[in-house]
Amino acid sequence: MNDLLNRLTAMKKLYLLPLFFMSVVLNATDYNWAGLPTDTGNLNWSDFSNWDPIGAPASFDNVYFNDFTVSVGSGGSYNIQGLIEVNDLTIKNLVIPDPLRFFIYTAGDNPTINGNVYIGNIDTGAGGDWRTPNIRGQDANMVIKGSIYIKADSTTTQVNASQLTLGGTNTSGFFKSLSIGENAAVDASTGYKTAVYLDATYANAILELAGANPAGDTSNWAVIHGVVKMNNSADGSKYASLLIGRNEEDGKFKDSYVSVGGLSGTGRISTKLISDASNAATSHLTFTNAEGVNTVFNGYIARTNKNYKDNVAFIMDGAGTQTLSLSGNTAGIVGVTVKNGTLYYNNESSSGKLVMEGGKFGAINGSAEFDSAVWSGGKISYANHEAFLGGTPEMIIINGEFEKAPDGQIAIDFEGLDATDLIGDSFYLISADTTKGFLDDANDDFIAENLKNALADFAWNGGTLQVTFTQVPEPAALAALIGAFALLFAIRRRRK
Repeated sequence: MNDLLNRLTAMKKLYLLPLFFMSVVLNATDYNWAGLPTDTGNLNWSDFSNWDPIGAPASFDNVYFNDFTVSVGSGGSYNIQGLIEVNDLTIKNLVIPDPLRFFIYTAGDNPTINGNVYIGNIDTGAGGDWRTPNIRGQDANMVIKGSIYIKADSTTTQVNASQLTLGGTNTSGFFKSLSIGENAAVDASTGYKTAVYLDATYANAILELAGANPAGDTSNWAVIHGVVKMNNSADGSKYASLLIGRNEEDGKFKDSYVSVGGLSGTGRISTKLISDASNAATSHLTFTNAEGVNTVFNGYIARTNKNYKDNVAFIMDGAGTQTLSLSGNTAGIVGVTVKNGTLYYNNESSSGKLVMEGGKFGAINGSAEFDSAVWSGGKISYANHEAFLGGTPEMIIINGEFEKAPDGQIAIDFEGLDATDLIGDSFYLISADTTKGFLDDANDDFIAENLKNALADFAWNGGTLQVTFTQVPEPAALAALIGAFALLFAIRRRRK
């Protein structure tokens, strides 16, 4: 009997839980920062007197830093200590006069923003990129479950008018890991889960992921679980920027590894890894587009500090499709790796080494150029059918060695090209200075897929792979050919 009563009591408690949580959500409070702007700069997030209404924000409450001017004396930092958990975080109309700084420091191992982050107009004078809101945490796993929205809501002359920095460049500021957008909503205009919005309609919009990996660690220290949607201003004078790596100033950290669930729109990808010509660090950006997420990005790669020698590398490792079209880069691209999904790519100059391990890769806008290439899996895609009709399909240009590592055939995916009117025509597909691992007959190394009303005959013409479309045999001729092969096979068996 006692056991039955205990179980009934437990069931009653579980039944009441939804009502309890509903009451918590309904009683969520909006807190406005009321801490004295002339304080010495070390204020406590949990101090009731720093908020209006008086209290301390909880995990389901929203906080606002609005219409606020930082003032802590000459050259100091306005430091707010102890962010553990909150719902939405909004920072707008914040004034940070040069040379002051504004920092929010997290507390605990897993500081969490359960909702969204909104960054509006930030007035920094001529203070540069560090005179903007910065959320820091020492050896913590920072989580922002919703989306990050960075957009000035009016025209401004400020250089960095709408910017957020996550992390730092020393041990008191960097995050051990950073997760953004796990619960981000679907963008109604695209149908894609979108974790970051960088809108430069009125002023620059920048998200800086300030951190990097310990030497030898190649895991993604920062993960964006959704699309990063970027838009420069219509006249191109104001830019959206995603900074994917900034390492520690004493050199303890080297390369940076960041992943995003797709990149769309117009803008720039930035890097700021301290390095020199003898130790050129690299910011690695992995695209993890989910199945059905097909994003297109047009922009450039920027080395934020011209004195550094840092570079960028791209990895495609999702089920969807990412298209990158780059020009005007001020940082080098040292490699492109394709593991899963589809990457369509163009850069106005060579992009280091192309590594094909799986998925599909295709050139766009005429060509994609590399210093070298190695294939161990995956397909090469030719999706631009108009280019074939114009006589010049998108080419992959390899200014060095093209190596086929394992045995087997490389699939050339024509993506449904109807070659009826191209019978007898030849097209160049890939050029390489030298080749390694290939056989004499290109048909032994390459095979056509998704080609309609024609057969593909591959051949090397010097260092260039050429395809010629030939007639598909008529059924009668095909039957005769099959019969001839059968007869030849029978004769060989008799001889044995």
